[in-house]
Amino acid sequence: MSTHVTTKLITADELKARLAALEEFALLDVREAGEFGEGHMLFASNCPYSRLELDITKLVPNRHALCVLCDGNDGVADRAAVRLNAIGYENIRILHQGMPGWEKAGFSVFKGINVPSKILGELIEKAEKTPTITPDTLSGWQEEGRSVMVIDGRPFSEHAKFTLPGSRCIPNGEFLYRKDSILTDPELTVVIHCAGRTRGLVGVQSLIDASIENPVFALENGTQGWALSGRDLVRGKVGEPLPEVNADIKKQGAIVADRLAASHDIPFISAGTAKQWFHDKSRTTYLLDVRTHEEFDARHVPGSVHAPAVQIVQATDEWIAVRNSRVVLIDDNGIRATSAASRLKRLGYSVAVMRTAFEALGTWDTPEKSLPEFCEFPNMKEISAAQLKANKDQFNIIDVRPSSQYREKCIPGSSWSIRPKLDQLDFERGTNVVLISDNQPVANLAALDIQEATGADVYFLVGGLENWEEIGGELEQDSNRPSAEESIDYLYFVHDRHYGNMESARQYIAWEIQLIDQLDNDERQLFQISLEEEATHG
Repeated sequence: MSTHVTTKLITADELKARLAALEEFALLDVREAGEFGEGHMLFASNCPYSRLELDITKLVPNRHALCVLCDGNDGVADRAAVRLNAIGYENIRILHQGMPGWEKAGFSVFKGINVPSKILGELIEKAEKTPTITPDTLSGWQEEGRSVMVIDGRPFSEHAKFTLPGSRCIPNGEFLYRKDSILTDPELTVVIHCAGRTRGLVGVQSLIDASIENPVFALENGTQGWALSGRDLVRGKVGEPLPEVNADIKKQGAIVADRLAASHDIPFISAGTAKQWFHDKSRTTYLLDVRTHEEFDARHVPGSVHAPAVQIVQATDEWIAVRNSRVVLIDDNGIRATSAASRLKRLGYSVAVMRTAFEALGTWDTPEKSLPEFCEFPNMKEISAAQLKANKDQFNIIDVRPSSQYREKCIPGSSWSIRPKLDQLDFERGTNVVLISDNQPVANLAALDIQEATGADVYFLVGGLENWEEIGGELEQDSNRPSAEESIDYLYFVHDRHYGNMESARQYIAWEIQLIDQLDNDERQLFQISLEEEATHG
């Protein structure tokens, strides 16, 4: 395969104008997660080079779409362009001088992740006057015996890490879908929280928009606010099963969905229209199924991607990389989809809802794609832990697990690396290499680059470090290797805010609240939501 393709450059000024012109294109930051989180463009999606071919088809389902690649002005975007071209993405531009060039041009740079969604949450609170309460108020209500239901609006996986005492996990979207089996007492007060601000605010506003009778509030600053108030969090809690939904509840939900769609001008489309859009390569169309993973696994539209309602609003950039694209949200009665669609529309997407009885779906002629169908991996041999232990000196051992895992334990003499940095390793051409990873697809991509650069035979350690430990293989721990600067896959930005660092929690909350103030005029116009003070002073 050619290791070079001729790719046109786009300047920072040209990219800025393209964003403001509302043209359809993908904005992909191919740096690693840590680099991306320390500073990126507002509407860029992170598609790290270490996972490029694994993530691209979800982020950019239309291989005819224009893709603008951004890096740290270090050549990674050029390498990414070669890989994307090899799997059919030919309309590629590279940002001249990468993020350094963007910053030099004087344009906005944002820390953190999921920034557009977080800004949307802050704008919703200001525009809708979403009701919130402090941890002190919630604690007072509980002490006085007020009838209060505390809901964790995050996914179950996050709920299990830490949550409020007595909180029940019902992710945003699912609470709305199941509200009639939950809210049997109109006097019951509902308090929704997340870890910070966005999902609490969005969850509450979705219930208000659905005209529920119960008083509903977002907990100010979520679990971080609770901890900052001096109260303890619960860790390791297993969430209760979601409340059941019967036919009558689904029918009532469909009526609410009709009302939400009418008030936000969101169209319902048929399966036939969705299929037609998906096959139209002149535009990019996302088919996103917002139901639970159990529902999705049981039956879904071929070509669709699972994007649970709570997360497609919270982390839109992790699913949708093409600006001004068409987005079809798929649901049964439509209530989860229309609620989520009302938020995505304010982020500038053309959104429609497809609701269907999944049991009655006919056969689509859209095959589901898997990476091996269009990406050739090298023939990576396997080596057992016993074989490696007996012949350890004959191999260069490269550990491509996350840097945080490498620090905790690694094989003595091994080197930590990551795909964009593999060319910096110092070993002789043709020397055999063993890759350590818990994720073989990620190792495959690393092997691809190693074989092309060195011609080495690349082996994969079967069973990873777990098997190595089982046979008594020696391990070591080094909390300083790789260094923080070298750990480009890890975001250090207030990373310990959930684990006792109160100053990090304060910094994070301040950062989230102040995000709106970072927007320039062009960026502010991309959010389709108006504020009273802007109308007054505009």
